[in-house]
Amino acid sequence: MQVATDTHLIEKGRKYGSITSLAGLAILILGLVISFLQRDSLGQTAVLLVYGCLLVGFILSNIGIYMANKWVREPRSDQLLEKVLKSLDKRYHLYNYCLPAQHVLVTPTGLITLVVKRQHGTISCDGDRWQQKLTLGRLLRFLTEEGIGNPSREAKGEASSVARLLERQMPDQEIPVTPMVVLAAEPDKLDANIQNPTVPVVLLADLKERVRAQGQETKPLPAAVSRQLVQVLDEAAGVF
Repeated sequence: MQVATDTHLIEKGRKYGSITSLAGLAILILGLVISFLQRDSLGQTAVLLVYGCLLVGFILSNIGIYMANKWVREPRSDQLLEKVLKSLDKRYHLYNYCLPAQHVLVTPTGLITLVVKRQHGTISCDGDRWQQKLTLGRLLRFLTEEGIGNPSREAKGEASSVARLLERQMPDQEIPVTPMVVLAAEPDKLDANIQNPTVPVVLLADLKERVRAQGQETKPLPAAVSRQLVQVLDEAAGVF
């Protein structure tokens, strides 16, 4: 399998995460210093300034932690996908963070847009409705960890964006674009109850077999179309 990853975006996310965290910490310290220096005569303006510093500093610090979890903490989503799919042959191409969908997998039969969710705990899906059980630990991580959201809707939106790109660049070809949700939490930390999902939902460990099985169920694209598809995506992703 061939992989293209926008490393510049990853480095930018790391940089902004660090800057945001440091800025939040600095503002928190500033608020504490003001409250300490003015402790004997803390006027209304100073009180508002202290509370403002604490609020802004808290928000920036949590944004920084959120970005660190996404871009700094390893393995990242792209690394997880690359590891589990690495034994696929050269007909498969994985694009990370460089197309209208965060992760796009080119297969011999079309495209798969992959929405990776790393949340653990109890997660349920009924059709197009997703829920994540709220626990004390989840509540404490509320501001620093992304919620489950609606992966089905997210996957459909990304697939539509990629499909529009192909319609513009390859108007004479019909390229199947399949949205897929990947649950990437460690099995012993995930309790998933998936009922009648509107898009395929698969555990990370089962992703490679699911991709291969889908390829066996669908007619492969002509070789010339596959080459053109990769060329179009390479250009859109900035791969040269």
